[in-house]
Amino acid sequence: MRRTNRMVLGLVAVCVLGSSLALLGCGGGDDENVVGITAANASSLVGGKAFTFPGDTGFGIANANLPLILAFNSSASRFALSVSGSLRVATGTVTYGSCIFTVGPTTEPITGVGGGSNFPNQPPVPGPRPNQVIIIDSCQYDTENNALILNGVSSSITQGTGTGGFGG
Repeated sequence: MRRTNRMVLGLVAVCVLGSSLALLGCGGGDDENVVGITAANASSLVGGKAFTFPGDTGFGIANANLPLILAFNSSASRFALSVSGSLRVATGTVTYGSCIFTVGPTTEPITGVGGGSNFPNQPPVPGPRPNQVIIIDSCQYDTENNALILNGVSSSITQGTGTGGFGG
């Protein structure tokens, strides 16, 4: 019985030691370059930039196989969302904690006061509607790769970015 107890205690000690060493070996990985986006850092991280995502990240775009382009004005207080190869656009305001995108009230996303959306309610490319609030719970930025990460989906930065014509 004593021998069994010693053997069990020895195995527990080895497991604890092994687990501790495995955790030390992780070293933080890529996460040390990933920061949460807040109101305080949004303009420096995403302001004046556009990001391309391989598909939908929580915006409700039906055809998730088409790349999405998400652009921010220089203060990162306004956004423009478009589907690659489509004339569909949604614009509006964005606030932080989570990333909270509020689509403007009109169906004229570029010229309408406060933005809006010209996405249809039905296929081929349904998406955000006027006055819709879209909450992306996981909103981060990878400082090493200059990538916006929404709901765990990483983007690539889009070349030739700017404010997309919707103000600074």
